[in-house]
Amino acid sequence: MKRLGFAIWCGAWAACQVPNPAYHVSSDGDASVADARETDAPNSDAPSLLDAADTKPPPDGSVPPQDTAFSPSDTAVLVDAPSELASLAQGLIAHIKADEGTGTWLNDSAGGPPMEVRPVSSWVPGRTGLASDTAIKFANDGWAGTAPQAASEAVRNLRSQMSVAVWLNWASPGGFDQAISGWAGKLWYFRLGPHTYRRICVSLDLEEGRLICGTQDIPLNQWVHVAFTWDNLLLRIFVNGQLQVSQQATGTLRSYHESNLSVGALGAGGNAFAGALDDFRIYNRALLDSEVAALAR
Repeated sequence: MKRLGFAIWCGAWAACQVPNPAYHVSSDGDASVADARETDAPNSDAPSLLDAADTKPPPDGSVPPQDTAFSPSDTAVLVDAPSELASLAQGLIAHIKADEGTGTWLNDSAGGPPMEVRPVSSWVPGRTGLASDTAIKFANDGWAGTAPQAASEAVRNLRSQMSVAVWLNWASPGGFDQAISGWAGKLWYFRLGPHTYRRICVSLDLEEGRLICGTQDIPLNQWVHVAFTWDNLLLRIFVNGQLQVSQQATGTLRSYHESNLSVGALGAGGNAFAGALDDFRIYNRALLDSEVAALAR
């Protein structure tokens, strides 16, 4: 079977297009492929993240059924872990708390530039429900999320390891995949699949390319913690502090001329997320399992 891939195209006035990912890609290039979905966005000069591949479902039924939702009973146990939380300041290069609760800007407490909120966004209670905890809710209108903002040098210089973590409350799937974040000078992409493919996915554009997706659907209209870690050996996806899937991934992230970073959208501003995001983090290292679990508490 061909090595799995997908490509992104961005038009000047249309959302980016990313066909629906395959469910899994092994280290030797074999793939079990899920149903592809496309938008009608025009072609442009944005790079292909991975090679094109046959995206027809395999005849052996290796793609898991689409009606399995991640149960709240699968979440991490809520306990105090101050020692684990203290280590979470190490390597933190972007941290959008979304605790402003008003205005049109999101501050980066890790020292990066503030991010402008699109007019179609609104402030909602955060995942803790405390009065001091707010979250930013985006409307999927094709150009929601934050406005493209030049990423900090630390984010642009990500090369051989990284982690991204965020609390999300997904309102509704759309006709194309919805971005949590991506690009920022290096070709990586953290997203949710389109239509009935309601899983968290991440791609890294390395020498051989890597795309990996979670094993269970993300439920709608409830807070869920999602994260991926990459240590230049394994690329791993976590949901509610629990490891869902891992895959070998070695190499160096390829550079891209687009240096913008968006939250709730792709780097150029398309593929908008429909729902709320809270406590968005980027690290320049691979978080430990215990650290991901601490973030999910």
